[in-house]
Amino acid sequence: MKIYLRKNQTTNEYDTISWESSNKDISLSFPFEISAVYADKISKVIVEKYELQKIGFYVLNGELEFETDIPSIKGYKFRGLNKNLSSKTGVSLLFYPDEPGKGNQWGDIEQYELVEGADCLGKYLDIYR
Repeated sequence: MKIYLRKNQTTNEYDTISWESSNKDISLSFPFEISAVYADKISKVIVEKYELQKIGFYVLNGELEFETDIPSIKGYKFRGLNKNLSSKTGVSLLFYPDEPGKGNQWGDIEQYELVEGADCLGKYLDIYR
């Protein structure tokens, strides 16, 4: 499924997401910047609401199924969402090291599995390149 992010003309930030489901156009707008990906393996749209420190799981009719906190990893900063077929949901969480001694020698961004549930942080998948 193809999803579309649209920018707010005033702020120039993505704040609207849309897609087609069951021959209907679905559109969700937010009063803040968002990022989103389609999770193929669970047929849901995942919306990152960084300003609120939340991740929303939306069913294809546009209804919010549930929302959870963006997880944290000590010594790392959250970077965003990414499609990843190694994840049970088809989406990974990206983190980059922000403390000495964390991550590899190059400071690569790391991918962790996004899983459904209150604690959405799954297993380490790999570095992101």
